[in-house]
Amino acid sequence: MKFLYGSMLLLIVCLRPVLALDSPTAFIEIIQSDDDLQVLLQWTEVEDADYYGIYSHGPDPYGPALPYMFVDEDQLSLDVTLQGGHFFHVVAAEASIPPDGFLLVHAGTFTMGQLGAFMPEHPVTLTHSFFLARHEVTNQEYLAAVQWAYDHSLVTVEEDWVHAHGQDLLFLGDEASCELLFDAETGLFYLEAATGVYGNWGPGAAYPDGYDPAPHPVKQVSWFGAACYCDWLSLQQELPPFYNGDWSVSPEHDPCQAEGYTLPTEAEWEHAARYQDGRRYPWGDIAPDCDHANFWNFQYCVGWTTPVGSFPAGESYLGFQDMAGNLWEWCNDWWDNNYYEQSPPVDPPGPSEGEERVLRGGFWFFSGELLQSANRNQVDPEHASYFVGFRPRLLAGESGED
Repeated sequence: MKFLYGSMLLLIVCLRPVLALDSPTAFIEIIQSDDDLQVLLQWTEVEDADYYGIYSHGPDPYGPALPYMFVDEDQLSLDVTLQGGHFFHVVAAEASIPPDGFLLVHAGTFTMGQLGAFMPEHPVTLTHSFFLARHEVTNQEYLAAVQWAYDHSLVTVEEDWVHAHGQDLLFLGDEASCELLFDAETGLFYLEAATGVYGNWGPGAAYPDGYDPAPHPVKQVSWFGAACYCDWLSLQQELPPFYNGDWSVSPEHDPCQAEGYTLPTEAEWEHAARYQDGRRYPWGDIAPDCDHANFWNFQYCVGWTTPVGSFPAGESYLGFQDMAGNLWEWCNDWWDNNYYEQSPPVDPPGPSEGEERVLRGGFWFFSGELLQSANRNQVDPEHASYFVGFRPRLLAGESGED
């Protein structure tokens, strides 16, 4: 690999690999620059590479690497703009290009649980890399998907609920807290800022002048509504829908082997949040404050949700946003308080049955200790409220891209 800047040939600095394949990871550092600089990245072909990922860094070359662009295996150069003190690196990868808005999480072994809090600590190996949505699904994203599902007769709207497969998916019946609504006359879903005020919290208290609900994470979605959203993504990308009304977990219906989109398993979620050093919070071991997350820090940081990605200081090592605070997130797993003591050490799919589903990540109403990445919670899968959202995942190599 080589980098060309003007007529100068700049040397490669080989640091830690970031993606699959044993190809070198190349960095370039622009130390002094008042203006943006145009740089031509060129690299040699890597055998068996399916694509090349161009990733960007801040001034710390060992800090989070965020995707800048992905190019197919036939492209061996790219013009990029570098800011002063920033880095780019190019890596060959043996997987499909991540879907838009998703980040790659590598297979590997990590310690799940946390001594003194979420025990027992136990090693877990994930044999599969996967893509996970960078942020919680937004109102706008869910609106587009549920409208598509309604237009294709995959869901119905009855009274205050969106239904499919005999389950309640999305609650529409409280304009004080619901941001996604439905017009029965036009058959169209639409967004509207909620206005509820409950003491010193609620959408009306947090945003007395109103707000744009589109970039806020979707609320009032049951576990079934989150699972169906994953199926709608799969169908739109011509992938097999994993759930399709089958909510079971079994060797024959294993989320770790799903070809289409699913909710992450509890192990996958924790691996993504704590990557790569077992950190206590997505951003590290520093206790949270209102710069890191939207939560209750002896008073509400906001008192309602914030647009996704509003806390860059709280990003995870891999660049995931709002994995602590904002909303709890549905995982695929059934809840079993004793599952850690009996879960398989490799690709744990979660219990085969239960009454509640796992939540991860804390939310805007809760205090900081509940934002720890190993923290677990649970709720009835039929429950839809203003404190639970979700993010989907997809096995790497099954993105549906050409």
